[in-house]
Amino acid sequence: MSATNMAGSKVHLHVDPEAFRHELEENWADNDDYRWKQLAILNLVGAGWKVQNIARAFNLNKNHVHRVIANARTHIGKFANNSPARAA
Repeated sequence: MSATNMAGSKVHLHVDPEAFRHELEENWADNDDYRWKQLAILNLVGAGWKVQNIARAFNLNKNHVHRVIANARTHIGKFANNSPARAA
């Protein structure tokens, strides 16, 4: 499977999406409530929700939602690059 990185380049994922999601939940988000919120927001973006609707659902400013998304993508990218599953 492949995905697109922040620069728009196609990258190959070494694990299936479900395994990567599980890895994120177990080892990245773990017991961190804010990271769980980031994952929820990213899932809503992936499901096609508009940023202003996500902001309304979470009672946030839409600029804050944009920052949350950018921050989450950066941290998840770093996590994915250092993940042991990447070597599989």
